[in-house]
Amino acid sequence: DMRNAVRKYFEKTSSLWCNSRLPGEVIRIRDINYIESQEHYIMIITKDDAVFRKRGSLKALEAELERQGFIRIHKSYLVNLKYVKSVERYRAVLSNGKSLAISKARFLDTRNEFACYRGEI
Repeated sequence: DMRNAVRKYFEKTSSLWCNSRLPGEVIRIRDINYIESQEHYIMIITKDDAVFRKRGSLKALEAELERQGFIRIHKSYLVNLKYVKSVERYRAVLSNGKSLAISKARFLDTRNEFACYRGEI
């Protein structure tokens, strides 16, 4: 049907299909601030602080979004480097002022990826 065709199209482009609201919404990847995992759902938070809930795993989205400037900073968070203001000791501070935890295991990679993204390395 048409709805499935539209969903498949957006899965292959620079947008995400989110069916948390009827009839479903398309979220531009460049507008995603960060993604948070909560049990069997992922919460997609946009630059405007809109929240979209989608069933799925963070791991699946990580594979899809890592080529588009996203990095896994914690078992529960995937962030868009475009909206990271700074990386501090075990915290990623976003441009909207929100501070997200960075796991100890991922801190050095996160700091280096952020520096590369900003052109500091």
